[in-house]
Amino acid sequence: MNVRLQELEHHYGPRVHLVSHPLMLSWLAKLCAPETHQPLIEELITRVYTSLFHAVVNSQFPIKQVESMTRMAEFHPKEGYYRGTVVDPSTRAVTVNLARAGTIPSAIVYRELNYLLNPEGVRQD
Repeated sequence: MNVRLQELEHHYGPRVHLVSHPLMLSWLAKLCAPETHQPLIEELITRVYTSLFHAVVNSQFPIKQVESMTRMAEFHPKEGYYRGTVVDPSTRAVTVNLARAGTIPSAIVYRELNYLLNPEGVRQD
């Protein structure tokens, strides 16, 4: 049930994905414009990389079926469960923080991975 990415056509091979998402591309165009300055630069970087993270997780990460109790189970014992698909929280992930490439993107991805996955399986190098 992984979501298919909207991608630009390219000749880099099947392991390269150039995301063609109008909202992200709009933010990227604004980010790269000469009239864009701080604090908007950092905000746009955050929006682009958070959206890119979501696209990658939805299309590339393993998923599994779960049944988990919700807070409503106290009042509705039969119906108070979520039954459906989630990203497999046991997935292990590493993000690499390169100073010349920008520390903000790595920090964003690291934070999001820790919210999504078991933090013991998440590492930042």
